[in-house]
Amino acid sequence: MRNIRQIRFFLIVLLFLLVALLFYKALFIFTLIMILSIALQVVSYKGDIKFNFGHVFFLSILVQRGMGIAYSMLLLIFAGFLPKAFAGDIDLKSLATLPLEIVIVFLTSLFTQDIFIIGMVAAILNYSISFIVAKASGDSVPEILAEIGLPFMMNIVYLMSLAGPLETFIGFVTSV
Repeated sequence: MRNIRQIRFFLIVLLFLLVALLFYKALFIFTLIMILSIALQVVSYKGDIKFNFGHVFFLSILVQRGMGIAYSMLLLIFAGFLPKAFAGDIDLKSLATLPLEIVIVFLTSLFTQDIFIIGMVAAILNYSISFIVAKASGDSVPEILAEIGLPFMMNIVYLMSLAGPLETFIGFVTSV
């Protein structure tokens, strides 16, 4: 009896996802990106050593290019800020960098150049200002490397390897 309920629940969820994919493609892709981002954030902030992989900033630029600034801001808040808040890792630096990221992602919406160029300029700007904020707040060098250096390097990797294909995929799925 319990297995039948589990199978029924799985089939209902599968049907819901199929309907969402067919009729609400942008919302489906956005929800998928947000769920995966939140999951990675929660996992990375669970341990004693908290790593920021920088994926939320990268994905927010990507989402902004394919879906719009509103989706991008929602991603920054719900997938970037809230998991950090629930992990108890909010400090003055976190409160200062969220508006900074929102402004930088908004500024990327004003340009139509290649996502690699826009993403690199945005990443350099974001992480340079974040570095200044971290130094001003008295963070140690290892903490700065973990919270700013690693995400910056990961954003470079994301931009070099994933930006083009993911932008094409999001554009294709949301336009069809």
